[in-house]
This record gives sequence, C-alpha cells and structure tokens, in this order.
Amino acid sequence: MNSRLDLLQRYPFEKLKDLFDGAVPTSYRQTINDVYDVLNPVLSVDIPAGGFFLWPETPVDDSEIARELFIQQNITVLPGQYLSRHFEGVDPGIDRVRMALVHPRLQCLAAAHSIRDFINNF
Repeated sequence: MNSRLDLLQRYPFEKLKDLFDGAVPTSYRQTINDVYDVLNPVLSVDIPAGGFFLWPETPVDDSEIARELFIQQNITVLPGQYLSRHFEGVDPGIDRVRMALVHPRLQCLAAAHSIRDFINNF
C-alpha cells in the first residue's frame, strides 16, 4: 500500500480494531472484496487492511467526479481533498474519492456497477 493511502486508512482502521477486537467483520470484508472486483478494472484502488472505506484514484479532479456521480447516478462519494490536508508535503486526498461501504452488500455492489459504467463513459 502506498504511503499516501496509508495516511488515509490508518485512523478508521484503528477505530475499527477497537470496536471489533482487532478483526474486521466478515460482512465488511466480503463487501469490500466484491466491490473491489467490480471497480478495479476501471479505477486504481487498493483493498484496505482494515476499515470500510475504499479510496480509489480518480481519472480527473476528485470534486468533479463526486459531483458528476451524484448528478448522473445519484451516488454520493466524498472528494478526498475535502477530507485530507497537506502532511509532510503531500495531500493524500487529491485525486481520490472516499467510498464508505456501509450499506448492505447488494446495494454496494449495485452502486459499484453504476460507478464502473459511469467511469467507462466519462
């Protein structure tokens, strides 16, 4: 995992470890893996070591992708630059969006397919 992404993942993972005695619940892990399989062909995305967020790189400005996803697909993701700050000369959120995979697995998969189709046609 690259250091930029590690900065984004560290905090949520530490909180989840506290809640679940160090283990990510199987349902979250399965959802993350399934959504990753759908998105990975069109977006550069890593499976997090913990947590329930994916932080894919965006092909254009993260704010533009987030806005257009909402307008065209009614899917809300957060632009990474809205959630990050410069740290050690790097802003890890630039050109990434945060996807919170907190809905039921099938709803997350439906959204992943819509995002994949959106990116393919963007």
